[in-house]
Amino acid sequence: PDLVVTDVSTEWVKVGETYTVTFTIENVGGAAPPSTAAIYIDGVVEATADIPALAAGATHEVTSEAITLTVGRDTIKVYADHGRVVNELCELNNRKDEEIIRVDFPDLIVSDLEYYWIRVVPGVRYRATFTIKNQGDVPAPPSTASLKIDGVEVASFDIPELAPGETDTVREDVRGRDVPIITLTEGEDTIKVIADNLKVVAEADELNNYRELTVAPEPVQVAPPMPDLVVIPEGWSVEWVEGGQYRVTFTIKNQGEGDAAASTTGIEIDGEEKATAAIPALAAGQRHTATAGPFTITDGRDIVRVIADTDNVVQETPVEEGNNVREWPVEGQEAPWEAPWAIIAGLIGAVVVVGIVVFAVRRRMS
Repeated sequence: PDLVVTDVSTEWVKVGETYTVTFTIENVGGAAPPSTAAIYIDGVVEATADIPALAAGATHEVTSEAITLTVGRDTIKVYADHGRVVNELCELNNRKDEEIIRVDFPDLIVSDLEYYWIRVVPGVRYRATFTIKNQGDVPAPPSTASLKIDGVEVASFDIPELAPGETDTVREDVRGRDVPIITLTEGEDTIKVIADNLKVVAEADELNNYRELTVAPEPVQVAPPMPDLVVIPEGWSVEWVEGGQYRVTFTIKNQGEGDAAASTTGIEIDGEEKATAAIPALAAGQRHTATAGPFTITDGRDIVRVIADTDNVVQETPVEEGNNVREWPVEGQEAPWEAPWAIIAGLIGAVVVVGIVVFAVRRRMS
């Protein structure tokens, strides 16, 4: 005898859930005694069937009981003479080429799960944000998603219908959703989000619907004290010298909490750097006064800008790097006048000379 499997087919009992397998055993050799056939689903025996004795050329058809579809796709194999009780002409042709039954399902997963601290109280309170994705082949009907903290549900969210590949992100202020603020428990929290938590969507895979994340307290990082160099207004003065020139005096103060290394202060006049001044290292709270010049005033008015740490060699408090500059106007002063007594003496001298000349002329005439 020689038993072979022919005509394997499937039929839905309930579409997408259960189906039957129908197959035919044929004896293509001499007379065969009774035997057993087996149906394998994904490599595992799902059902067996008794096959009666078959004369040469005879056939026997079998239809299985309902079989439940697993994860949207089953690989079916049917074996004749499963128990190897029949001594056959060929023992290598007892299996029917595999039959694959597949149904298209949606497949909802939690594709992303994160949390962020509420900065009012960093490291203590936080919110979760997550994304539900349909990675299946057909649309997923509306469903819900559950947010759990340490196994206890704290919120549930409506998820709209999702087309294949479409996502829905749940976070505060998106479509009016109210995502609760969570207070961190002692040690750490475990966030768990479950897609389709009520099991209303028939999916290709019902075991991949959740994602977990551990929330741990943020380590407290204390920034080192940093300096902060400023030009203080009370240290400013202008000194006029000969020829309409002037010198400026200014004070640099380290108002930060850390020590400042030696630096350079720049002096700009009408936007052009005219001089620099070396500033020694300054401890927190310390100040240094310096003088620069002389400078010649232009058009009767200068704008003098003093720039602390003009080369940016001192690493300062980040939010305070913009307070290193202060500027003042310097109004023009005329060139110094000649002393009034010199002018008077010149006038007197001129009068005396004129008087002498007049006296001499009159004397000759007389």
